[in-house]
Amino acid sequence: MYLIDANVFIDAKNRYYPFDIVPGFWEWLKSAHLSAKLYTVEAVYDELVGTADELCEWIKQMPKSFTLPASEIGAPSLTRLSTWANTSSQYTRAAVFEFLGAADYFLVAHAHTVSATVVTHE
Repeated sequence: MYLIDANVFIDAKNRYYPFDIVPGFWEWLKSAHLSAKLYTVEAVYDELVGTADELCEWIKQMPKSFTLPASEIGAPSLTRLSTWANTSSQYTRAAVFEFLGAADYFLVAHAHTVSATVVTHE
């Protein structure tokens, strides 16, 4: 199972696979989801819906099952990830605070909960 980060969708739309030029890419994403291989998380969905563009409309039309709800994230995964971020000496407090408030935190925690692979451009 793969969990897709917002930047993959955004870069695909803006750079590599625009909807009007490569619609097959977007159809493939849906097909991969329907084969239970590809998902995203609620926090990423919320980011993309906030863009009010073609990508927003595309993700709204995806099956509801494409977006995994935050309620399915295991508390041990959230705790483990936040502990790691807070005890790592390589990140500033501001960076940790930003991470814990962003979609990436939920994406990684969800991937840990279900043993998924995160797909990102970061």
